[in-house]
Amino acid sequence: MPPSLPPNYPLHAGYPSVPTYLHLRSTSGLNPQEPRASNRGPEGYYSWYGCYITHACDRSAPGNINAIHEEDEENIADVAVLPTHQRKGLGDAIVKHLLQRIEDEVPVTVSGDSVCTYVTLMADEPGRKLYLRNGFVESAPKSVGIMMVRLVG
Repeated sequence: MPPSLPPNYPLHAGYPSVPTYLHLRSTSGLNPQEPRASNRGPEGYYSWYGCYITHACDRSAPGNINAIHEEDEENIADVAVLPTHQRKGLGDAIVKHLLQRIEDEVPVTVSGDSVCTYVTLMADEPGRKLYLRNGFVESAPKSVGIMMVRLVG
């Protein structure tokens, strides 16, 4: 069943244009990216699926999400909603849509007696409630997400 979206907000499979994607990231508070680093999609980003929402009146892309397959896990990346379109359920709808796609299409992994799909993401503070509502749990203190940012050039 498709996620419930407000009127005039259709969901599209695929990726918004690079300029739209860069604007969406920077305006919604995600770290900005250079155009050369924003080649999303199966051909350049190892993303097996992406989707975005447009607004029917102005065709802007107020929301975006990507799923990246990394060996035995799925990583949710680039969940972003423009501030002027927040608090309308768009983020929730795209997360639910992606989780359904993962359930329908991603092979499960057999690990001991368990059969599972391991789904990970890095949650910024504003998105934590969204992810917790959708079944994610914080992994700390058993495990903690760590990262490194390397500046190039």
